[in-house]
Amino acid sequence: MCRDKDVMEFFLKPLTEEESYSMGRRIKSLIAERGWGLWAVEVPDQSKFRSGYSEIRY
Repeated sequence: MCRDKDVMEFFLKPLTEEESYSMGRRIKSLIAERGWGLWAVEVPDQSKFRSGYSEIRY
């Protein structure tokens, strides 16, 4: 999914397989550490997604 140009339209670039797995491991680690994090849920039979919280760093 992270290699799809349409999915990654607003990211810097599509990710390689290793970059995608690395990002997934990082997200999972941060959720375990904080109890919240970045995630998405697909609603069956709809093209809607929900996303979680992400810390903004300046």
